[in-house]
Amino acid sequence: VIRINGSLALTKLEKAWCETTQRTDALRSAILPRKDKPPLQCIFREVVSTFQSQEAQHLENDLNTYLENDRSIGFDYRKPSLSRIQVFHTPTLNNIVVWSFAHIILDGWSSQFILSDWLHIYIGLPITPASKGFRTYQKNLDAFDKSEAISFWTSLKTSKAKTDLPMANKQEADFQS
Repeated sequence: VIRINGSLALTKLEKAWCETTQRTDALRSAILPRKDKPPLQCIFREVVSTFQSQEAQHLENDLNTYLENDRSIGFDYRKPSLSRIQVFHTPTLNNIVVWSFAHIILDGWSSQFILSDWLHIYIGLPITPASKGFRTYQKNLDAFDKSEAISFWTSLKTSKAKTDLPMANKQEADFQS
């Protein structure tokens, strides 16, 4: 849930979302079950926009009702897109953007990059180059020599060495004052 005070150009915001969806494989994916095999993630060339907007009469009530319904609907993993955008706007320029997505395609860490791209596209700032996609990532991961990584992490796991955290002393001082 993102609260935005001020005017929103809804058509421009939706167009930016569509562009973000086109450049992000995860936003065009579905997970297909297979008999006697692991599920398969499929990336579609195009998907129907999941962007919706509505004028909110009672912003907090409308938001709570939407969130309750959104949670109960969930996602059908077999159909893209496994995310949706709902914008609530009011005449007083209070706006709420709700971005729901299935955690099977995104996590909190990766979602920040998608959100950043979306907002950069919306306001016309440069964006990061599009990723080479999950397939390329998976090929690189499969080709990676895992023995060196296993050795490294195993040595850390068994190490008794102290690891200082950069902010540990500052936080201790803050708690003592």
